[in-house]
Amino acid sequence: MVSREELSPIGDLLVDCYLRTRDESLRWRFEYEQPPTNDLRGAMFRALVQKKVLDDPAMRLGQAYAEFGRVLIQRAGSPDLLLRAKSTVAIERALRNPGRLFDPNSYLESSTLIGAYEFNPEGLDLYVGDAHRLSDRKRLYVAGELEFVGTWQFLGDDPTPFGGDVADAFEELGDVDINRGEDLG
Repeated sequence: MVSREELSPIGDLLVDCYLRTRDESLRWRFEYEQPPTNDLRGAMFRALVQKKVLDDPAMRLGQAYAEFGRVLIQRAGSPDLLLRAKSTVAIERALRNPGRLFDPNSYLESSTLIGAYEFNPEGLDLYVGDAHRLSDRKRLYVAGELEFVGTWQFLGDDPTPFGGDVADAFEELGDVDINRGEDLG
């Protein structure tokens, strides 16, 4: 489907934004003497990802989704990639077909891929899956199974990026879900 090499710039971008979100979360905790809410952390992460995509000359931010808090990355010569937290993909699957042996809905295929990410104490795991949508809706869902692409570790050449202990990032943020609270069909 898509190789780790092809998605390397996106994986690096997501890790960078995650660590920057950690810094903003710590700043918020210091300034207001309490941690930011999970929704605010997700919004900070999403805004940073959108800004980095806008600043990268090799990427375009899909405008149709941007105002609704989603990140659609468009790159020349590559399929569009709609980012979702892996946990969101699992919840969507459970809600679409609770207890059914088959799905009676009719779906339309999409050329867009879903990029499902999951942060853990070591870094970012990135998965990719084909997308489809219900015939009367715009929201894209993962069609079939997600394919594991690779892991991007927090530690790179610099063991203390942004002047902090990288191990603190996951403890501070957990698995930031940029789609938390979405209520779009």
